[in-house]
Amino acid sequence: MDVLIEDVKKNSMISGITFSGGDPLEQAEEFAYMAKKFKDIGLNIWCYTGYTFEYIINHLNEKREWKNLIENIDILVDGRFEMDKKDETLKFRGSSNQRIIDVKKSLEVGKVVTLSY
Repeated sequence: MDVLIEDVKKNSMISGITFSGGDPLEQAEEFAYMAKKFKDIGLNIWCYTGYTFEYIINHLNEKREWKNLIENIDILVDGRFEMDKKDETLKFRGSSNQRIIDVKKSLEVGKVVTLSY
């Protein structure tokens, strides 16, 4: 992981990182480590998950590594892709049930703050 982080640091063209595929929350400890390192160098971090933001927040006490990850990402795209809600006109998500969430603002105000593109 540290080799990857060092490679990213060396590339001035990279302004952000996206965690996706499988589900980053299933490997939250590793992704939290990387997220912290990337935040320390000023990168923007997006994370895609099949979980909903509410589910994540409600389980932070049981899954402490989720807290470390959530605190270090900027944008969360939540919810599973649902074929019956597929919408190719949506940006940054595949189905209409998925939301683009400003994590920091949501944590500050205690409710989901979505972004639209």
